[in-house]
Amino acid sequence: MKAYEYKRLEADLPLIRGHGGPVVDFDFSPFNDSLLATASEDGTVKLWQIPEAGIVKDVLTCDAELSGGHSRKLIFAKFHPSADYTMATSGHDTTVRVWDIENQKNVLTFEGLKSATNSLEWSHNGSLLGTITKDKNLQWFDPRSQTSCASIPTHEGARPQKMMWCGDSQTIMTCGFSKLSEREYGIWDIRNGDKPVVKRRLDDYSGVPFMHFDEDHKVVYIAGKGESAISFFQFSTESANFIDYLGSYKGKEPQKGLSFLPKKSCDLLANEVNRGVRLTAKTVEYVSFKLPRKAGGFQADLFPPTRSSEPALRFEEYASGSNSEPKRVQLRPDAEVSAASGAKKAVFSAKPVESGSTFASSPARSQAD
Repeated sequence: MKAYEYKRLEADLPLIRGHGGPVVDFDFSPFNDSLLATASEDGTVKLWQIPEAGIVKDVLTCDAELSGGHSRKLIFAKFHPSADYTMATSGHDTTVRVWDIENQKNVLTFEGLKSATNSLEWSHNGSLLGTITKDKNLQWFDPRSQTSCASIPTHEGARPQKMMWCGDSQTIMTCGFSKLSEREYGIWDIRNGDKPVVKRRLDDYSGVPFMHFDEDHKVVYIAGKGESAISFFQFSTESANFIDYLGSYKGKEPQKGLSFLPKKSCDLLANEVNRGVRLTAKTVEYVSFKLPRKAGGFQADLFPPTRSSEPALRFEEYASGSNSEPKRVQLRPDAEVSAASGAKKAVFSAKPVESGSTFASSPARSQAD
């Protein structure tokens, strides 16, 4: 179903049924819109090539499987932001593993964690991985070197914490809770990471946060699980707080999850700079974030060059130590779509296996200017 189509879906919606346990995380390839990875408590990641016409019947057989690495349940699976066919996973075995997806092999294993991950994120160019673990420590490391760059205590509260990279490979933002259970945030400079640059109370909400950083506009989006609000903040290293409140969207139902679509999904002529996707108990709702302008038509200054759908590296180059900035493309209403975006067919070197559980979603619409 395309992101700009909104309708109530049938009760017997076709599903992906390929795992032997619950799906705990999923991710779409940044270089192939139709390539979906699902991570499960059965200890595997399975990859699915979504047909151009969509899923018209239940899918039982995946196109590739990443298995034989983690010894316990998986927690996260994240595609590399610059290198094609590259993925990081974390599990309850307290390891982080990097996979050669094309050949379905676990090539790199990082064993420097002391507990399971509450958050796993690549830096903006994929040169580093960052984690927050259940023992309330922030770590960042290059999985190719097998050693941690740092392990630092973050927030003292007992509830799960989250982290994200703030548009570069040097600045990290964490969100957690104080001893008094107040939601707070911290900004960390990895070049001097012994203590946070700033750590302050964030807001009056108490939900475990979902975080998103818009690197094109330097805007932080934060939404709590079980809350109906999505708050957004301007990020600036010139500000004493580093983040300054801009506004919030409030839905009718509390959210169970939040994600954001690629920039190419936005309505450029309506000055839509982001399109979020809220998961509630019964719906998936699109939330449109727009910048009001009196002048009509396309406003080029609102759309700086954004990430391209073309990879900057191959897996072999990344694994050998190379790093590269993500390729960028200028968004224009009349721009040609890159040949690498979503139209290509994923190629794997081995055939998959088959088993059985469930994964699905069903969109509806919500809008916030």
